[in-house]
Amino acid sequence: MSTTYLSKTFSSLIRHRNYRLLFFSLSISQVGTSIQDIAQSWVILEKTHSAQAIALLTACLFTPYALLGLISAPLLEKLNPRKTMIICQSLSMLSAIALSLLCFTGKIGLFHLYLFALLRGFVVVINNPIRQLLIRQCVERSQVPNAIALNTSVFNLAKVLGPAIGGLLLAGMGAAYCFLFNAISFAFVIYSLFIMQEQELYPYASNKSKQSLLSRIGTALGYVFKSRQLLTPFAVLFLVSLLCINFSVILPIISGMLLQTNAKEFGYINALFGLGAFVGAIVSAYLSKVSFNFMMVSAAGMGIMFILLAMAGNIWLTGSLLIVTGYFYTTYTTVTSAYIQLRSEEEYQVNTIALYTYILTGINPVGAFLIGFLEKTGGAATALIIPGIVALLSSLCGYFANKS
Repeated sequence: MSTTYLSKTFSSLIRHRNYRLLFFSLSISQVGTSIQDIAQSWVILEKTHSAQAIALLTACLFTPYALLGLISAPLLEKLNPRKTMIICQSLSMLSAIALSLLCFTGKIGLFHLYLFALLRGFVVVINNPIRQLLIRQCVERSQVPNAIALNTSVFNLAKVLGPAIGGLLLAGMGAAYCFLFNAISFAFVIYSLFIMQEQELYPYASNKSKQSLLSRIGTALGYVFKSRQLLTPFAVLFLVSLLCINFSVILPIISGMLLQTNAKEFGYINALFGLGAFVGAIVSAYLSKVSFNFMMVSAAGMGIMFILLAMAGNIWLTGSLLIVTGYFYTTYTTVTSAYIQLRSEEEYQVNTIALYTYILTGINPVGAFLIGFLEKTGGAATALIIPGIVALLSSLCGYFANKS
């Protein structure tokens, strides 16, 4: 591997100390979060054997974003991203500690899992867009696509390590230790945020308008609808996110309903998906240009993989297909994020970032229940085939709309 390749791929890390602190601490924390996610899903699968019960967990986690995601966006301009993220990470740590204690005492039930998922969802409303803003503050504008791609690689490396470790912890020690590991992991982020050099952070442009919150949201949405180069990727993102980018439900359906795996295998299924996602993040970080066509190809590839997964039938073929699925998922979401940010006027970037995040996560409750409904009425294969067709057709429509 050449020095040029490494310096290009990891340029944000090489040049910016603050970004290095954020990157490496998030790497640890996201492993912990992935371990907790695996534990929550497995506990619910063991108790209910129901895709709809998993969908309810997803709904609890993402409903706060669905209700408040857009409204909160203009308020974030007034907050200090670093200090706000310290508060969010501290609250998340306390939540994980509570879940761990409930497990150790044997008192944990579905109510507790749903309640803490809901509380976590309210933290996510602030934490996710604030994290995006902090990443932008850690690097200069020309480094934003690289930083976004590397940040995505953090999450997807966690999806490799987290499920694998989580599966072993679940089988050998139980869910309580999964929650405890996550609680400890938040301390690394909190410490890194405290030792950042705030004077080295880059300022971001904010909208100085005196409009009301709802009026400003309307202005941001109007900006997207009037911009042809933004409207098409947002439209495709909405359709793909609704049914396909809901892996907290999709992967339990594959593992629990199609393959009927044990705890270790459930972890490995998630880890193989994460492996592909990590490779996709590294490839995205190396890309020097943000291509609309590459974005659509990735969405179409994800759709094709969904259809093939429904017909796989065994754990080895399924695992191989999930690696490719993870790759397309990451390249699609990473390139879409960078494309939207680079083609937004600077004063609208806060709201377009929030809108992107909202579509990617805020409509998850609706998508989760739709997938649960498809699984209940048509079976596990149907819950994969229909989302796959939606992704394939929407990407084709997006490609031809951009050409016209």
